[in-house]
Amino acid sequence: MRTLDSFEIRSDNIDKLVTDVDEIERPLLYDREDCVYSTRVRVALENNSVDYDEIWAPEDTDDRDIVEEITGQRTVPVMLDPAADRDYFTDTETMLAHIEETYS
Repeated sequence: MRTLDSFEIRSDNIDKLVTDVDEIERPLLYDREDCVYSTRVRVALENNSVDYDEIWAPEDTDDRDIVEEITGQRTVPVMLDPAADRDYFTDTETMLAHIEETYS
């Protein structure tokens, strides 16, 4: 685990804060360990045996500039997935539906 700009990079495959889906080869989840919505997405990814990368966002939303750069908002979870027909997901239910449709 490495820290970069208050974000905890939880995956060995990621060495920077990613803002563009074209920079990754598998799903990337910006989330918080203690967020119920993030937990739901992580569980869905794991239940479908999806290899994904994870970056924990800072607890303080004022420190989430990178999340805002991607989505225009500072909330998590945010998922980028090169298998999707969009750049990113911000709605948990939409993420769950995408995971089910794409990876189950």
